Amino acid sequence: MLRLLVAISLNLLLLSPLALPSTGGVLGRNADSAMQMAGDAGRYQRYPTALGRGRGVGLVLSGGGARGLAHIGVIKALEENHIPIDYISGTSIGAIVGVFYALGYTPDEMLQLFKSQEFKYWSSGDIPERYRYYFLQYGNDARLLTLSVARQDSLFRLVLPSHLVKTTEMDIAFLELMASGNAVARGDFDHLFRPFRCVASDVYRKQSRVFRRGDLGTCVRASMTYPLLFRATEMDSALLFDGGIYNNYPWDVMVREFGPRIIVGSNVSGNYPQPASDDLIGQLGILIMNPTDYALPDSLGVSVETQLPGIGILDFDLADSLVAAGYRQAIQAMPQIKARVRDRMDSTTLAAQRSYFNRRKPPLIFSRDVEIEGLSPLQAKNIEKALIKRRNAFSLEQLKHEYFKLSADCRIDRIYPTARYNDATGHYKLNLQITKANRLDLSLGGNVSSSNLNNIFLALDFKLFSLFMSRIHASGTVGHLYSNAEVGFRQDVLRTLPFYYAFGYRFSRYDYHTSSPIAIFDDSRPPYLKLRDSYFYWRVGTPMSYNSQFELVLNYGFRYDDYFQVPNFLKKDVADETFIHYLYTAMEMSRETMNHRQFPTLGQEWIVRLAYLRLYERNTPGSTATQRLQTVQWHSWYGLHARWRGFIPLFDEDRISLGLLGDAQLSLRSAFANYTSDLLATPRFTPTLTTRSVFVPQLRANQYLAIGIIPSIKLLPNLYFQIQGYGFLPLRQTQADANQRVTYSDWLSSHYLFGEANLFYHTIAGPISLNVGYLPGWRGDFWNDMLVSLNIGLVLFKRMGTEY
Repeated sequence: MLRLLVAISLNLLLLSPLALPSTGGVLGRNADSAMQMAGDAGRYQRYPTALGRGRGVGLVLSGGGARGLAHIGVIKALEENHIPIDYISGTSIGAIVGVFYALGYTPDEMLQLFKSQEFKYWSSGDIPERYRYYFLQYGNDARLLTLSVARQDSLFRLVLPSHLVKTTEMDIAFLELMASGNAVARGDFDHLFRPFRCVASDVYRKQSRVFRRGDLGTCVRASMTYPLLFRATEMDSALLFDGGIYNNYPWDVMVREFGPRIIVGSNVSGNYPQPASDDLIGQLGILIMNPTDYALPDSLGVSVETQLPGIGILDFDLADSLVAAGYRQAIQAMPQIKARVRDRMDSTTLAAQRSYFNRRKPPLIFSRDVEIEGLSPLQAKNIEKALIKRRNAFSLEQLKHEYFKLSADCRIDRIYPTARYNDATGHYKLNLQITKANRLDLSLGGNVSSSNLNNIFLALDFKLFSLFMSRIHASGTVGHLYSNAEVGFRQDVLRTLPFYYAFGYRFSRYDYHTSSPIAIFDDSRPPYLKLRDSYFYWRVGTPMSYNSQFELVLNYGFRYDDYFQVPNFLKKDVADETFIHYLYTAMEMSRETMNHRQFPTLGQEWIVRLAYLRLYERNTPGSTATQRLQTVQWHSWYGLHARWRGFIPLFDEDRISLGLLGDAQLSLRSAFANYTSDLLATPRFTPTLTTRSVFVPQLRANQYLAIGIIPSIKLLPNLYFQIQGYGFLPLRQTQADANQRVTYSDWLSSHYLFGEANLFYHTIAGPISLNVGYLPGWRGDFWNDMLVSLNIGLVLFKRMGTEY
């Protein structure tokens, strides 16, 4: 039944802005002529409700997940055989298919909605690339689960997530697709293209609720809100969920509401059989779903039963075959239907009526008179300024851009938009029901690994929502290879020119010695390298576009590097130490639209960073060093780093994609006291899990060019196989002489090829991956140059204070 909840969400995904029915000009002169033959506009507007009880044909559509696409085939067969559809009632996916018919969509247009890319985005809660507001996103950390902390009766309690799929996009999609049709009907569902009823469930009162009027999008949204999958819909202080919980085949609603002469039902569901003791999904289904009477009496009509064994609730990729199955069943039942339905609706008249209804839909233009609920006057004013700016009216696209910006803010839990049409102004009045997020969040994350990439992540965020948006945050990562701690403050000023400023403290530690990744035939210990970096930072930034931003950065801090310059040493030996005291300034431009934080398969990212460093170095030799004297020196230099990575879909959006990477680094820096200390301060190229888990001298250079190719194949939903191949070209390689002093190779005298193969599965919590990396020359022979790791979770590293 958990799969059912996902399925019903998918139905909702059919709300594609690219597939709206035509609103005029399609039928041309013939349509206008047919409309005149059908009667005047006043008669048409009253046609459906003027039939009276005991007349007309009612269409009833059941719930049933992806199987409900068969309803479209049934409607298609009815229209081709000129069977009129005078009334519609539906539950869940039946409500969605039904409302689109009631809004003037043809069967072919409905099918295209289900097959659209937008439908696939909504099923997962993902936001399309063009609406991902980079400026307000959290930093790149390893959080997998976020729990809110709420105060109740002077006590604090954890607030568990109430739903699995984010509904940010589907909420505004309901407004986009249904507000104009609702404006034609003036909120009375009897005056849609065909009279319509949908059913939701009031779980507190344990009863069904039938919708006859109101906000059309909200009513249908309630009818398909499956518990745990989507957030509950609140109406009149009641929490409403999927109508199928109490009535999954609402033929009784059709009888009570309209009393048609004949009912044609389309049923793709049935009551759950008794589940086995180990069938968790079946048991949940029994607990959630009440029995439904699927037996439509013969005296009331004909039920088209489409049996679809083996079809999963989420199999929307089979849309064409599911529609075809419904069509075949309806054609088989057509002799019975025709025998009982005497009236006929010719195609020309039907098309003219549909065109007339669609032409009356007012365009979605919103007035500056926005109603905001759920916030204080000061907070509402802040939101209103960000939304309206200096506009007297704004379009749907302008609304969506500001809506997704505000929804990206961690201090806002939800924005639910509705709109009412004003005949006097010709504009819609927008209502935003805004729910503030709880002030305190606790986030957990990390990674369980067979290698040295194990870590645990914990974060606390305290959010302030006032005239300015503020966030105080603290986070920590504890792991074998990498540990990190950070505290900071950020304030966002969301005005005409939005900007943020932030300051804080960050500590990072790398230990390449006490943890060792797995080489296939070797478990020798890596070199002794330990890095500790701590710095204070200050940043200010502003968005350049929806997906990009410009930042100024200032870091001031200290770093300790402990290492041995020889491969063999004793426990009593003292390591060399390099102490660095630095000031780092930079300006950077960046863009990010990747679909996943780790193992992305779509999107792109780039960054261009110009940095200046002023640095004090103090080197204290250890007991194994060839040089015995402490050395002190100052360094200053400029560094330029440019990186681009993008994925190009080659087939079916993300079924097969090709990733490309380009990376260039340029810096002119004087040498450090010895080869190892210099290498630790040298920029590195580490694009894979393998290269981040070990110290690879060949992948460090002050000036380099790098390229990569990253093909990905989707094997199953959320299961991918990806190969990463890279070439690294240092302009001059850092080398060591006999005394471990720094020397440099000839220009362009070497290159390095390496790669990694990944099999990964994206879950709601994070990825599960099997990784095999190949680093030629790392251990000396082919098999020991291969590293294998199994990871469950996220492996992400924050930049150290001198990295650019």
